[in-house]
Amino acid sequence: MNALLRTPLLYLCLLTIGAVFTGCDSNPSGVEPVDITVNLAFSEGYDSAAAAGTRVTLTNISSQETFEAEVTEEGQASFQDLPAGNYNASAVLTLDRQTVFELTGNYPDKDELSFNGTVSDVRINQNTEPLTVELAAGRLGDLVIKQIYYAGSDIIEGAGFRDQYLSIYNNSNRDINLDGLYVMGVHGNRTPDGENSQYLTENGQFDWNQSVGMPDDVSANEDFLYARYIYQIPEDGTPDILPPGESVVIAQNALNHKQPYVNAEGDTVSAGDPSLTVDLSGADYEVYLADQIDDPQPSDLDNPNVPNLRSIFIFGDDFILDPLGRDAYALFRTDTPASDFEAYAEPTERDVTGNTTLYPQIPTDWIVDAVETQPAPTDDQIPRKLQNRLDAGYTFVPGDFYSSQSVIRLLSKDQEDRSILEDTNNSEENFTFLEKATPRAMPPQTANPPADAQRHRLRTKRERATSFDMFDSRWAPGVNR
Repeated sequence: MNALLRTPLLYLCLLTIGAVFTGCDSNPSGVEPVDITVNLAFSEGYDSAAAAGTRVTLTNISSQETFEAEVTEEGQASFQDLPAGNYNASAVLTLDRQTVFELTGNYPDKDELSFNGTVSDVRINQNTEPLTVELAAGRLGDLVIKQIYYAGSDIIEGAGFRDQYLSIYNNSNRDINLDGLYVMGVHGNRTPDGENSQYLTENGQFDWNQSVGMPDDVSANEDFLYARYIYQIPEDGTPDILPPGESVVIAQNALNHKQPYVNAEGDTVSAGDPSLTVDLSGADYEVYLADQIDDPQPSDLDNPNVPNLRSIFIFGDDFILDPLGRDAYALFRTDTPASDFEAYAEPTERDVTGNTTLYPQIPTDWIVDAVETQPAPTDDQIPRKLQNRLDAGYTFVPGDFYSSQSVIRLLSKDQEDRSILEDTNNSEENFTFLEKATPRAMPPQTANPPADAQRHRLRTKRERATSFDMFDSRWAPGVNR
């Protein structure tokens, strides 16, 4: 059988997800309700009046209750009678080309320009000062990440994590050549209360400015991402064209996981309940590492009918997406050879040797699209890895790990030639979840309420798992470093 995830005890505590409401009728006994003002400010030269009418949303992290208020011409949104607690604050503003021209005298290169802002995990009580949410212009890409199936399925009755996949969608009105496109997982601190706090930023993420050897004249946290893994769609001389409104699926293993198969160790493996998993035999790409590493997953079989991605920077022993939702994902393009990517150690590593893992540094200017995920909401969220201009929010599966659920981008509108998916660079606004992952599902137009989702419970007390946190990242053998 394939190795499976041994999840820490913290994540085996199953939580009850509360219903999502707008507003609240009561407060905890003895806790006074709170009035608070949220100020909106632009990171670039726009007047605060341009934000008038924008909706600001405060989301209680524990209960997922949401509260909304509109911004005045003074750039403020006022909230009354909030229950005290920890909140995420977010705002999204979309301006059409003509409005941008009237405000700035310049036309943007898109029909619309979106601004996003977020402040994460803020404690709101009677002593909280007014908050400021800074709006930054988001990058609207032609290619978007459509669906991410990171949760996997039941570790005994389903396929565990070997059935993971993600899909990419052409959200534009033109053909796009996928050759050379990179897919990466974003590396960062994944612990809510990180050790070595002197090497962390205020939000708990690594302060890459303090990495050994980092130049003094770069903004290491604002202008770059750092890779946990990188794979590339191969350039084989035949352009791989993705038409408008079409998608491709990248599988960890391009197998029909609903059916029994013989793994690399000669064992027959089958899902006890095939309905929990997916058929990936028709995937467009897969990751195959068995010919590059010493100890691959037994499930890592090469489907000869499905092209393999080129390995650049490998994490663990397969194309492993974190079932707990602690990852962020990005697509990028560059003409710079992978052998020339800059790379740095985590800032907590002060004695850098030839054996120290150096994580590729990817300029945010290269990023085509990016999506942040989080574990199903708890009081302790994972520090965000993406800058607001890449993703001002996050998405999650409410059923948690091994739930068979996926996150999927929402439908914005249908046109005659294609469907246009939501893309304001805010995953809280742009994504929902599917109760059962479906590789080529049509995006829903309205979000599924998390309260309607079934919290996943393992169907057996048997534990067959492996901790992903023990895995390392390293350069693929074919990259000349």
